Amino acid sequence: MVNYRSGVTLDYVISRLLYDADTGVFTWLPISGKWSSRWNKRYAGTVAGAIRDNGYRTINIQNKSYLAHRIAWLMTTGEWPSAEIDHINRNREDNRRSNLRLATHAENMRNGTKLNTNKSGYVGVSLRRTAKVLKWRALIGIDGKNKCLGSYATPEEAAAAYRAAKPIYHGEF
Repeated sequence: MVNYRSGVTLDYVISRLLYDADTGVFTWLPISGKWSSRWNKRYAGTVAGAIRDNGYRTINIQNKSYLAHRIAWLMTTGEWPSAEIDHINRNREDNRRSNLRLATHAENMRNGTKLNTNKSGYVGVSLRRTAKVLKWRALIGIDGKNKCLGSYATPEEAAAAYRAAKPIYHGEF
């Protein structure tokens, strides 16, 4: 199948890259042709791509940058992904096929980590001042809205409430 943006086909990707689905590592294959000697000395057998500042590996193919996890999906399914690809273990460098799954944007966001602004140290837990009393509140996002899971004396109790509610409201994500 051709990627609608660039015309890069599965056959072309397979001719350039070797993908190990068990490790998630891509390596460049040797090529033949006009520039093969220079290419093969410099790249053949080396790990393909580079890690971006955001933690994702990108690989340049025909002067376009592709996310490695999307190429992994193409190479293991034969088709470019129709949705976002979620790293199950949240490690953006782990492109093993067993760690990748299709997800909607909302599902992908559910598998995230706590925000940098989070002061509680736990996902879904925030501090709330009510009637001059500090309480830890557990919140979970459902269809773009926050659902309050209750107020608790400690952040650990609120985090436990969030962890208990997560499989109910978010399923496998």
